[in-house]
Amino acid sequence: MSGEEEQLIEIFTTFIERFTQGMEAFEYNGKHIGTGIFLLNYVGKHPNCSMSEIIEFLKLIPSAATRRIDKLVNFGLITRSNDEKDRRIVNLNLSEEGIELYKNFFKRRLFAIEMMKKVVDPNDFKTFFKVLKIGLELDSKINDKFHKF
Repeated sequence: MSGEEEQLIEIFTTFIERFTQGMEAFEYNGKHIGTGIFLLNYVGKHPNCSMSEIIEFLKLIPSAATRRIDKLVNFGLITRSNDEKDRRIVNLNLSEEGIELYKNFFKRRLFAIEMMKKVVDPNDFKTFFKVLKIGLELDSKINDKFHKF
């Protein structure tokens, strides 16, 4: 492995660590939301989504997904309702406060992008965008290979 590859791995790891720590510590109005913000973001993008969709999105066992949903329901950020056609299906939506947080989370990400654009050359920013897209495409392949890791 070259020195440049080692540096890339170290920078990538540090970036992921800081991002993860920031998300795990995420708070809103004195409520520790943590990585639940990603669940809230999913519900905001997919109104009336079902618990089954959440379980598949989070790639968790049902009980773990339910605990995460319960936390956001108890915080008053997400509401549950039974499906009108099939009462066995539980649909999830954002509450008014959940919508407010969803919008603020978007503003936070937009602010981060705007800050990057101020300090990164436009061509480099386009390359960064391409690298992120490729990383997302490769994510499932990487997870398949190292799922037992």
